[in-house]
Amino acid sequence: MNQVVEQGTVQYVLKSRVLDLPEGQFRGYVEVQARGGREMVDSRLKYCGLIRRTWLEAVEDAERLADGLRGTDCHDGECFVFSARSASSLDSLLNVFGRVR
Repeated sequence: MNQVVEQGTVQYVLKSRVLDLPEGQFRGYVEVQARGGREMVDSRLKYCGLIRRTWLEAVEDAERLADGLRGTDCHDGECFVFSARSASSLDSLLNVFGRVR
């Protein structure tokens, strides 16, 4: 994430998400994307350390992780944070069918 970008500032997009695991367990994660101008500079996933029994606990873990990343990894540009709680119904439907954008 600490790459030098020639064109203006870096824009970060942090999306907190939840991964459905077998046996009804859930794990939160954050999708981190960095763009410099029109080009993707970096894209990665950061997983939460705990596996949870409920989706709500997992999304709360992911939101806390995104807030932490916002303060540490995204200090050199604009940062936009999105949560799985506010995902549109189309995003939810695509997730069910495994066609994540």
